[in-house]
Amino acid sequence: MFTKYLLFALTIFLSACSDSVLMKVQDRKPQILVHPDAVDFSNLLAGSETGEKYISIINVGDDTLYVDAPVLNDIDGRFNISHDNVQELLPGDLLDVNIFYNPITFENNIATIDIQSNDAEYPNITVDIKGAGDAPVITLNPEGHDFGTISIGCDNELRLTVGNVGNLPLEITSVQQMVTQPTD
Repeated sequence: MFTKYLLFALTIFLSACSDSVLMKVQDRKPQILVHPDAVDFSNLLAGSETGEKYISIINVGDDTLYVDAPVLNDIDGRFNISHDNVQELLPGDLLDVNIFYNPITFENNIATIDIQSNDAEYPNITVDIKGAGDAPVITLNPEGHDFGTISIGCDNELRLTVGNVGNLPLEITSVQQMVTQPTD
């Protein structure tokens, strides 16, 4: 008989309504998203054109994201960055980092921006940056020459080769000859 009451009580207990509900508590965490993950300035006319692009650092998580100031690694010194002094991004907030490129000759340049945050899964993110400068680049062969001692009234000759190792046409507008005294 005791078993019968126990089964009845257990059935009532399992089918009865309850005012409390068990829920799983999810961990809140920050999550970083950097867009785009690479920047390409393509080709710019060196000395005349400069480029400006940006990347966005976004907190797509549900807790505060702490971001260190982005660090530019640029050996050639052709890129610069600027951004607001924001180190704390609430969920949904973003920080734009402006990137400037100024080529000075015919060249290919690369750099990176390192971003560190408290995102447990991706604490360090690196953004690759590249750009190219278009320009003519003059070459002279030989670059220098010493004729030594030349007797008066004698002529010596030297052929110079002018070339262009750049990627744009080279236009030579004048050639000047420099001599020392006496002009003979």
